[in-house]
Amino acid sequence: GWFNWCQGEAYCCCPECEETMNGTVLTIETIDTEIGCAFGDGGTAQVCQCPNHPLVMTMMWTGC
Repeated sequence: GWFNWCQGEAYCCCPECEETMNGTVLTIETIDTEIGCAFGDGGTAQVCQCPNHPLVMTMMWTGC
């Protein structure tokens, strides 16, 4: 799948090769429910992976 960028695309670069880390690994979005699963102010956590170095990943946080 693809990330749901709420404030525009913001991929990181791989520290090994400077390639854009656009491999989608994980997205966790805030869900306003009775269980209270809220991250920040309606934010989304995203984990990206380098296409050339599969062990290199980064986590980003975007707030909406």
